[in-house]
Amino acid sequence: AEALAYLLSARADTARMVSDTGWAPIHASAVLGHSYSVGQLCLARADPNKATPCLETPFHLGVAAGHQDVAQALIVGRGDVNSKMLGGSTPFHIAVQTNDMGMVKFLIANFAQVLINRDDGSSPLFLAAEKGHVDMARLLLDKSADPDLASMYLRSPLIVAAEAGYVEMVRLLADSSANLNKPMNDGGTPLSVAAAQGHVEVVQLLLSRGCDKESRMVRDGRTALIVAAQRGQEGAVRALCHSRADVNRAMAGGWSPLHVAAQQGFERVAAALCDHGADLERLSDDMAGDGWTPLLLAASEGHAKVAEVLYQRG
Repeated sequence: AEALAYLLSARADTARMVSDTGWAPIHASAVLGHSYSVGQLCLARADPNKATPCLETPFHLGVAAGHQDVAQALIVGRGDVNSKMLGGSTPFHIAVQTNDMGMVKFLIANFAQVLINRDDGSSPLFLAAEKGHVDMARLLLDKSADPDLASMYLRSPLIVAAEAGYVEMVRLLADSSANLNKPMNDGGTPLSVAAAQGHVEVVQLLLSRGCDKESRMVRDGRTALIVAAQRGQEGAVRALCHSRADVNRAMAGGWSPLHVAAQQGFERVAAALCDHGADLERLSDDMAGDGWTPLLLAASEGHAKVAEVLYQRG
């Protein structure tokens, strides 16, 4: 601080003091939490919005480091609370990602845009959902954040929360009237991504709220049950079967959930499907005209344990 005071008293040109990485004294002061120095630099007409090569401003750096006093000094010095770095992140996005509730409330009080998206379409609510920050998401929803606003590839906050297994986040979004069946570009839904990852509690929660059990992927017609069977997620398979998902609904090629479990060698999944009425004699659609039963498929793939399960059930 004393060295800076000396330079300023000598009327040093701080605008020309830039490191090889593009940092000026105001950037270093912001990230180190030296709010007094930030204020003095602003009074000496240093640019409070000076950007690094990545377009990070002192505001981005101060917020990322959690220095609310620096943010206050930049507000006084006319820093742009909504400045964007590469990728479109504002200081508000950063505060949400780091789950800094105090900073978020401070930024809102100082006119930060709450509903602004990054370049990839990610909203602040999406970022909170992605990280599992439930209280942050609740605050954003109270500020009228759209629970269905999707990012690139139509990934919604509910999709990313379900995929990560954040049960309480999924519950909050469902309680906030999020669309339980909103698909991604590939047709994947919150239920199918949760089933794929084996997040049984999320699967059960979504099913209890009445989500569509039979929605299909765009490319190959897989249902959530087929996805779970293909990944060997026994818990998700049983949850879906208990909820009366169609155990014999097939994907492209006529492959049923039992076919994919047999092909992958998941004997416990195969047993679970058999327990819930899977058709052991169902033939897949073979281009040559000769379909495969799950038993033949398991045997051809060398999955002896699955073949034994199917043989005993037959």
